Amino acid sequence: MNILKNRKGTLAAVTIIFLLLCPAGWAKKAKRDEGAAHFAAGVQAADQRQYDQAVVEFSKAIEINSKDIPALENRGYMYLALQKNAEAVADFTKVIELAPKQSTAYLGRGQAETQLKQYEPALADLSKAIELKPDDLNAYRFRGFANIGKGDWTAAIADYDKAIEANPKDEQAYVWRAFAKRSLRNYEGALVDYGKAIEINPNDADAFDKRGYAYSLTDQWQKAIDDYQAALAIKPNEPDTIGRLRFAQRQLATPPPPPPPSTPTPPPPPPKYEGPFTPWTVGLGIGVLLLIVIVVIIVVARRKPDVEE
Repeated sequence: MNILKNRKGTLAAVTIIFLLLCPAGWAKKAKRDEGAAHFAAGVQAADQRQYDQAVVEFSKAIEINSKDIPALENRGYMYLALQKNAEAVADFTKVIELAPKQSTAYLGRGQAETQLKQYEPALADLSKAIELKPDDLNAYRFRGFANIGKGDWTAAIADYDKAIEANPKDEQAYVWRAFAKRSLRNYEGALVDYGKAIEINPNDADAFDKRGYAYSLTDQWQKAIDDYQAALAIKPNEPDTIGRLRFAQRQLATPPPPPPPSTPTPPPPPPKYEGPFTPWTVGLGIGVLLLIVIVVIIVVARRKPDVEE
């Protein structure tokens, strides 16, 4: 009976404690549910490219849980889409502090740093992303872009080689590798890569425009004109392409200047006629004159006594 009594007392105590704890537990669950709802709303807004609204929703989720890694990372990518790169760096940095092996956070921060022209930290972050996930095609692509920003064309080509090896249909990898090759004055290699990009996507006006410019650098004006016209057929009224087209047309219409006339070698001058008075003969004449003067003086000197007499 005492045991039963004690058991009843214990059950009553547990019931009271449960009733006391349930409101707090329900509140926490409600908060989690609210955070999850804001997160889901943020994802939906992002899918609809409503990036500002997505930032609002992810921020509400973060207010509920400041360590919500998915919300922080997704808000970072929304900031990237809005070109708010400093804010993106801050969010990705927080994610990296919470999850040091989150490769996508290094990838996002590297992109933001590249946009801020902070190429050295960008290269470090993108290399870390590749270290954590070696098969990440985007990490190679964005590191290649950071190398282009730094002016390291050879390193950029190596990164795009990796990207193309992983995905031979990556049109943009061909476009940017062509740009790096063109910067190294490897025009033939650039033309090949632009051609491959156009083969993959024949509706890429930018690839036609860039290949046209590469043709112009090799004085292939008609091919440049053809590419500029193809670009304008896809994207009319593009002012830069129109300007380059007109320049190429002027170059093609202007005949090349004639080669400079060859200058004939002048004939050797005729031998100079020095006459009878060469330096030797002049010297000899002067010597003779001096001798005559001396002789005259001597003669005159010898005749002076005769005069006095």
